[in-house]
Amino acid sequence: MKKLYSSVFVVIFFSLINILKAQILSVAPGTEFNVKGGTKIMADRADFNFSGDFSLTNNTLNVDLVPNKINGISTMQRVYKFTNTVYYMQGRINLNYLESELNGIPESELKFLYNNGLGWQDDNNSSLNTGTNLLEGGAMNYTKLDAFTAGRYIATDEIISVRANPNPSATEFNVMVLAKGQTEIELTVMDIRGAVLETKKARPYQNIKLGANLPNGTYVIRAVQGNKPIAAIRVVKL
Repeated sequence: MKKLYSSVFVVIFFSLINILKAQILSVAPGTEFNVKGGTKIMADRADFNFSGDFSLTNNTLNVDLVPNKINGISTMQRVYKFTNTVYYMQGRINLNYLESELNGIPESELKFLYNNGLGWQDDNNSSLNTGTNLLEGGAMNYTKLDAFTAGRYIATDEIISVRANPNPSATEFNVMVLAKGQTEIELTVMDIRGAVLETKKARPYQNIKLGANLPNGTYVIRAVQGNKPIAAIRVVKL
């Protein structure tokens, strides 16, 4: 089956209730689109709710309309993909879904899923209202964003995923690695230059505390289990 994509340039028009409506959000090359905090943008059943001023540059949001299974996760039919990475969007993303596009995923198990450039993550801070078919993602203020969708994570023999809560944190991070089996996992905390600052061992689904002595800044927590692909998550210490 061929993939179906659609995109259209945003028409810059603010209504009295400060809403932009378009099928797909797109910013032409060489231009910058500035959004004020409190603005809501609606793009093909994905609502962007900006909590702070933000700028989009040289970007297009495409929608993949083919049912997807990506790297150990099962997703709904729509997967949103940015042409260029969005850095630290000040706000949240809501998804309005149809039960017919969930590809067999139980509605109660839906999570907001996003790709931060290091792999797919499920958002523990997302909230679900099955009465209105609305999934609200957590704050994306400290997250790189390449793509997003709704679905659930499925641990497989080949795939692992890292969770860190709270993120950002002013104290420490509670880290858990989702993986099958009992093979030990090595967790490594690195700064943005790749310098190793802290290492610990963990078992799958074991809660480990990391980062208590880190100064303010942005870090990467990497997880390695045997010869499986490396999983990682970006965290922020306040």
